[in-house]
Amino acid sequence: MISPQLDPLTGALSRAELFPTLEATLNEAQFSGDETALLILDLDHFKSINDTFGHPRGDAILRELVERIQGAIRTGDRLFRYGGDEFVLLLPGTDQAQATLLAERLMEVVQSRPFAGDPPLSLTLSIGLATSRAGADTPEALFERADQYLLTAKRQGRARLVEAQGEGETQQTRWLEREAAQLGLQHFLRTLPKHRRGLLRSVGPGGAGHTRFLEEAQRHARLLGYRTFWLTGRRAYATHPYGALLDGVGLELTEAVIRQGNAALRALEGPLLWLVDRPDELDVASRKVIAELLSDPQGPVMGVAVGGGDAEWPVPALVEEVELRALSLESARVLLRSRLRWEAPEDFVRWLWQESGGWPRPLLDRLEQAERSGVLRVGSKGYSLSPDYAQRLREAEAPSIPSLPVPKHSLIGRDGELLELKRLLRERRLVTLVAQGGMGKTHLAMQAALEVAHLYRDGAYFVSLAGLDEAEELPGRLIQEFGLKASGNLQESLVQHFAGRQVLWVLDNFEQLLEAGEFLRALLQALPKLTLLVTSRERLSLPEEWALPLEGLALGEDGGDSAAMRLLLQAIQRVNPGLRPSPSELEAARRICRVVEGLPLGLELAAAWAKVLSLGEIAEEIEKNLSFLNSPEGDEVRPERHRSLRAVFESSWQLLHPEEQQVLARLSVFRGGFDREGAAQVAGASVSGLLGLVNLSLVQRDPHHSGRYLMHELLRQFAHEKLPPQALEPSLAAHAEYFWSLAQQAEPALQGPEQSRWVRRIELEFDNLRLAFSTMQRLGWATQGQQMATWLSNFYAWHGFYRETAHWHRVFLEMPHQVPPAVQARTQQSLALQLKNLGQWEQSKDLLEQSLQTSRALQDPQLLAEALHMKGLLLRESGEFAQALAAFEESLALKQAIGDRYGESTTLNDIGIVYGLQGQDRAASTYFLRSLEIKRQIGDEKGAAYALGNLAIVSEDHEEAVRWLYESLEIKRRLKDQQGIANALANIADRLLKTARPLEAWPLLVESLLLFRQMGQLASLAQVLASCAQALLGLHLPAQALQIAAVLERWDQERPTKLPPGTQQALQEHLQKAREVLGADAEAIYQQAQATSLEQACQTVLEVRLL
Repeated sequence: MISPQLDPLTGALSRAELFPTLEATLNEAQFSGDETALLILDLDHFKSINDTFGHPRGDAILRELVERIQGAIRTGDRLFRYGGDEFVLLLPGTDQAQATLLAERLMEVVQSRPFAGDPPLSLTLSIGLATSRAGADTPEALFERADQYLLTAKRQGRARLVEAQGEGETQQTRWLEREAAQLGLQHFLRTLPKHRRGLLRSVGPGGAGHTRFLEEAQRHARLLGYRTFWLTGRRAYATHPYGALLDGVGLELTEAVIRQGNAALRALEGPLLWLVDRPDELDVASRKVIAELLSDPQGPVMGVAVGGGDAEWPVPALVEEVELRALSLESARVLLRSRLRWEAPEDFVRWLWQESGGWPRPLLDRLEQAERSGVLRVGSKGYSLSPDYAQRLREAEAPSIPSLPVPKHSLIGRDGELLELKRLLRERRLVTLVAQGGMGKTHLAMQAALEVAHLYRDGAYFVSLAGLDEAEELPGRLIQEFGLKASGNLQESLVQHFAGRQVLWVLDNFEQLLEAGEFLRALLQALPKLTLLVTSRERLSLPEEWALPLEGLALGEDGGDSAAMRLLLQAIQRVNPGLRPSPSELEAARRICRVVEGLPLGLELAAAWAKVLSLGEIAEEIEKNLSFLNSPEGDEVRPERHRSLRAVFESSWQLLHPEEQQVLARLSVFRGGFDREGAAQVAGASVSGLLGLVNLSLVQRDPHHSGRYLMHELLRQFAHEKLPPQALEPSLAAHAEYFWSLAQQAEPALQGPEQSRWVRRIELEFDNLRLAFSTMQRLGWATQGQQMATWLSNFYAWHGFYRETAHWHRVFLEMPHQVPPAVQARTQQSLALQLKNLGQWEQSKDLLEQSLQTSRALQDPQLLAEALHMKGLLLRESGEFAQALAAFEESLALKQAIGDRYGESTTLNDIGIVYGLQGQDRAASTYFLRSLEIKRQIGDEKGAAYALGNLAIVSEDHEEAVRWLYESLEIKRRLKDQQGIANALANIADRLLKTARPLEAWPLLVESLLLFRQMGQLASLAQVLASCAQALLGLHLPAQALQIAAVLERWDQERPTKLPPGTQQALQEHLQKAREVLGADAEAIYQQAQATSLEQACQTVLEVRLL
């Protein structure tokens, strides 16, 4: 007979015994003074086991669970079955730290190996832990508190222990294989009061779990009554003195430290524990504060716990180090099980463990990469893992997280505004920093973005809008800055790319684009995870906007130790390090601060003269100019809000030599910056002259691009006003001539080994190129405009700006000016190619025919070869393969005769494509190999990538093909060749489909489809859709496959140029197979789909959700 006090199924004590036993235990504890702990345990997702495998299997698991728990607890502990899969464990004479260790052991016992049965099941526990301290000294109160913690554990995601943490906080306490570290931590905290100052440091490589160590230190310290402060180092703090301290202790205490020194911290009640995470990135000022506290015997008991790093710290009386070692294979398995709530295959666990060296952070990073890349996918029955996970993860490109610019100098005097701005960014989605020019909006926005960037999983972007004048240019600028491919609808391109991504955009200098406010609203509505930080001289006046006004730096009552004075003196020290201001000079510095009203840019400009003028002379110059600007004559021409800054600029202007004035004014015609060569040719600036302007803070070095220079937009506008009318047109003409010459150099460079460098160089000049085109249009430079448009056409095509380059081709072709026939013919060829890519076939054919006639009449072999090649492309697209081959062969012979190696390799590649489309793979492979050989010889990376991709398409060796395709994709991603990336993705997907792997192919097809859709390349888009139909059949989604195939069939019938025969045949096969599977329902689906558009087919693909 089973004793009536036991649960008949599991042998644990029954629920009826719980409260009487608990009451008796608490009564005994009152006399002994011992603490009592209570754990409520819940087997996660147990109901799903009964529902899936039946109650007998569930009963067996409960019995095994009790056996495991009974084997892990002590003799005096009591286990009760409370009901279903909930159990209660009573621990007499046990404090919270001891109960925590036991609870963690129980989680390990349950999760360490699967439960027996077919199939074996991996399970987890959720635990709520409470103790009899702090008023929970009755059975009901103790049980209720543990039950609340159990509910918290379930809400936080299960598979965790939740317990009292002080101040109402709870957290997971699982810490694998860190027993020695935990003992060292406990010893440090217990002995610290005796020594009064102590340093505890975790030792191990990055990724060893230093942050987790600090979390444990904080938890244990709070249990022992310590007051804790957490400081996190970030690279953003390099330009923010006291930044870590500000975020760790708040504004009021940080300002007290700045004013009073460490006396403000010594006054705090102890004991204290400072927790320093990522110590090597701690700002110098915060590190100095903590180091001085460690060396200072006065004040409360204080310890510093440092998570790794190489930084040197003072050596106090108590120093301990704890070593964080790599996880064992078994612990790595437990970590993955907790993270996934799934029993990963043994080979995958072992591979992750070996790749990461057993260190927790690299292991989890690899796991996240597997989930992000689709190697590991979750479905209704758990996870599925691609068989070739090792190869795919090694080849997978790391996520491209943008790098924010770092301010050149430290942020001073903006701590309050910075805290408020970071708070708004955490709570709001459109925040505008509003202030007049020169107030430091950009600096503050950059600093805030750096300090909150870690909150945005998919990155933070900084976009300068200083070179834009029209609201309609904003979408194109964003496309360019984000490295996307342009399409007909730029807003749609942005939405498609950033859908589901958590990002921050910093849009700087928005005041001239206020009409684009509705565009921002539309983006915020379409992208719910987008946050915008905008700087502007005016509010955007949008309902979603939260504006933060920015005023000048604080001057203080007597101008003494004010923020404005600190900034001015710091700037003076950079210019004249040896200057030690006398009392009279300090008074002059206060005058400067007052007269420029605390404007940071004004202070920087004033300080720039400290090397040649005394502070008193600088103040007099500014006051003299301000007096003029305040006169009635000055009021007529000077905006009120810029008056003090103009006074500083006027002072700087008047102190320049006439030659320097001329250079600065001419430099103002540039947009978005300039390089040394451009400054010399357009403005006559020498290297020494540029250096002089940099030293005066009128021009800045671009911190991200060596040899490049920038001008603050407000200073550029002031300087532009100084450009005499008679000098404006010559300066703009010189600017256009320079960029015409640059484009001429770029064309051959983009075909050879220097193409990567030239792509980056031309990308920096988008705004200047647009200005140059506009100048040529206004001056009637038809020949130069056509040449420049043609030379840059391939570059614009790489970025998907087909419409923009087509626009400039048309502008200069339609001018009534006389243009050399050869230039005109080449421009027609180039425009024909852009129009083909945009699907405007008839116009493309007409232009090509005109170009061919001119080329033959001129008997220009180079020009004729290019025209014939273009003719071959059009014929190939329309399925006229014999005629296409004839045109290509004639073009090839001409290129070989004149020694055009680049052109020869390109035509060989396109001939191979013709043979491939006709199923003649051997012939195609021969041409692709010849093309690849030449492209590698001449250093044409982009061309080599295309040849590799084409070789893979016709290869019979699957592994060889996949290797070539991934090599091709890597090159195209490096060159930001969006069209090439889309082609490569589609080709890889097609290879996967040939080996019956539709689940792996699907994400590649979707990415390729989005790219072609953004670019407006309908023919390529249609072929990707055909592959999507094939994949959907393999994924057992015949209705969607039929819808897409039906749309494509009708679309192909209506267009003048047809899909390749192989694609047409595949479509018919997809239609037939889908009809067979769907039976009687097929006809209705087919007829409905035939009435829809290609765009609707795209939507069908994007709406597919795979489990």
